[in-house]
Amino acid sequence: MSARVTRKRARMDAEQAEEDGASASTSSASGHGDSQARPGNFEQDPELWFQDGTIILVAGEIAFKVYKGPLVNQSPVFSDMLSLPQPSVDVHQDCPVVQLLDSPQDLRHFLRTLIPSKHPR
Repeated sequence: MSARVTRKRARMDAEQAEEDGASASTSSASGHGDSQARPGNFEQDPELWFQDGTIILVAGEIAFKVYKGPLVNQSPVFSDMLSLPQPSVDVHQDCPVVQLLDSPQDLRHFLRTLIPSKHPR
């Protein structure tokens, strides 16, 4: 009887591994690995999250919903990056989501220079 349970358990583990492999390949094919924040899977920055913002920038697990215009007008890097066609763009709350490699603190400091804050500093 224990050999039968072992065999059944091994088959279930193999099936689970196949399912895990399929979901991992699906997520990596769509550009969403576990290391990247997915839309809705991040914490909103309390200072730089504007309800009427036009783009969401995600650094680490922190998201900043800001305005695309000042980014494009004041930053050659963002101007070039956002002018190129994106292969697949995540969308959250009708805004494109851009995952950045910068730290949330660095991005916050950068955005403060371009966009007035909701809160006095």
